[in-house]
Amino acid sequence: MAKRASSTTATMKTQGLFYSFDAGNGSCKGISNERQGDNAINFAPVIAPMTSKKAISGDDARPGFSLKVDDQILVFGVNDVFAHGKRAAIRRLNSAERYLSPDYFRLLDVLYLQAFSSLRGNADYIAPTGIISVPVSQFNNDDLIGQVRATLVGRHTLEDYEGCTLRLAIEDKNLLIIPESTGAMTHYAFDPKTLKKRADVAGSSLVIDIGYETTDVSLFEGMAYQRDQSFTIPRAGMGIVARSIQESITKEIREADISRIDYGMRLIAGARAGAPKSIEVAPGIFASVEGIYDAEIDQLANKIADEIRTRFSGAVTRAVLAGGGALHLSRALSDSLPFTPDIAPDADMSNVQGAYTLLQLKLAVGR
Repeated sequence: MAKRASSTTATMKTQGLFYSFDAGNGSCKGISNERQGDNAINFAPVIAPMTSKKAISGDDARPGFSLKVDDQILVFGVNDVFAHGKRAAIRRLNSAERYLSPDYFRLLDVLYLQAFSSLRGNADYIAPTGIISVPVSQFNNDDLIGQVRATLVGRHTLEDYEGCTLRLAIEDKNLLIIPESTGAMTHYAFDPKTLKKRADVAGSSLVIDIGYETTDVSLFEGMAYQRDQSFTIPRAGMGIVARSIQESITKEIREADISRIDYGMRLIAGARAGAPKSIEVAPGIFASVEGIYDAEIDQLANKIADEIRTRFSGAVTRAVLAGGGALHLSRALSDSLPFTPDIAPDADMSNVQGAYTLLQLKLAVGR
């Protein structure tokens, strides 16, 4: 996070500010009640220092996702990094250790700046109430979660490229950290607008949340999270597919950035096996990827299914696919598992949207 403010007398703005964040390996997503309509935040966790070279016009020089860190401006997301960043210094951290790295908290800083952009420039500190989702394996690590919480709680002054500041106070009582699958299960069960049940959740539900580096498998009895039956499958996410495509493209055409490949793969999610599939690896340059993509999808689905059969022996009432890999792997997992899973509504956003719904439900009960 940005440095904490030293003042203890600054006023605090606390009126009804709510948010839900998930700064994942595949994408950083956020929702708040300060953004109009369904305008969710979504950018890839790719970072670069901003170039000092001059743009052709003033509009070209303005990044959408930026953060000032000391005397340096960082830009975030595929579009901003390639339009405004130093190409030689692009970084994307994908590992369990990322949750204690400075870059992880910088991603959260950008989410806060975007979630409460209308409040930048105010002299008051804001004290929002929110939820941050993390993978099951990280959630189960008390030391890690304690360090994440300790870094977040406190007062921070965040600043963007244009010098607009957001004064933020994260209070311990207003911060909830949950396993990612909890949001997906809540989004499956409850309508985010009415907060009313929209699906039957009687019995047991197995949520299979397919991310960029890992897949989380979580069991719920009704809506109760069963921690003993929930686990993370490492090295079992869409990043495996992206890296295989990158290696194939590099051999046949030219070097291709992994973040552009990941972005391009989202546009072919759900395409049937054997159908033509191409990805734009650079502006105007497309590569056919159906052979490597289809093979890697089948292999990944088999790995996930094998892990589920090995580590989970109970019967379930239903299974729910969530996360960025849900549409990619739906067909292959249906063929590999002994049951046919449903796809959570808005699967890619289900964790962050469901966590926001969970927050609203908790607040409604507390009134």
